Amino acid sequence: MKIRQQIAVTGLVLLAQLALVAACGKATNDNSAPAKSTDERDTSKAIHIHAAAGTRLATTDICDLFEKKSGVEVIRNFASSGTLARQIASGAVADMFLSANRQWIDFLIDNRIIARDAVHIVAGNALVLIAPKGKSVSAVDFSPEFDIASLTSHVAVGDPAYVPVGKYTDEAFKKLGWTDRLTGRLVLARDVSSVLHYVELGECELGVVYASEALASKKVQVVATVPAHLHRPIVFYVAPLNASAANADVQELNQMFLGEGKAVFTKYGFTLLDN
Repeated sequence: MKIRQQIAVTGLVLLAQLALVAACGKATNDNSAPAKSTDERDTSKAIHIHAAAGTRLATTDICDLFEKKSGVEVIRNFASSGTLARQIASGAVADMFLSANRQWIDFLIDNRIIARDAVHIVAGNALVLIAPKGKSVSAVDFSPEFDIASLTSHVAVGDPAYVPVGKYTDEAFKKLGWTDRLTGRLVLARDVSSVLHYVELGECELGVVYASEALASKKVQVVATVPAHLHRPIVFYVAPLNASAANADVQELNQMFLGEGKAVFTKYGFTLLDN
């Protein structure tokens, strides 16, 4: 009797194991994939754009519009133009470059990453001195005689080594003789957005940013506009990389920046310039 019971139990165990193996085999051999959401984009066709931090709002709007029209995802990387250009030159995945000055465009041209005739002007801008919202600031006279140091203990500026807004600021301050007067008071930021944040948080009493950047913030006030003759013209450029110039989607996005995208830039406080 015990032997029969043992045989019966063993048989049941074997049947259970066979059923488990069959189930696993079915799951392993099932090649059907779950249906994709209609909202998913084709990431294999994604476009990578490296854009100056000061263009974040305008670039985001333009890329969103392009995605809706084309169904092609645009992966955006925002930072200072110098940082982006160096990333691209080091092999970062990129299809387009939007720079806040000509220096870093020329850097990529010299490295044969961008073609000179592929570069176009997107927009212009102005340089403004900002302070935290509501802070009382004396009138600023942009002259060598003005004692700028009497207004502040900390001034946020872009690092002129690789941040275009910092380079424009450095040009103006040197012409005015303010650089030496502000020794120990300049706070170097990694991009124009960081300059804005330092002032928004009250960590710096003053800062120098693009007019478009100041317009987008409710936490700062424009103290004065830096006279344009004190620095080179502020010009933003866009160009596809040589390796992606023939890509139809890249060409379409590039044309959007040069066409209907210009109205987006003016909405955010940029100015229009001729090529």
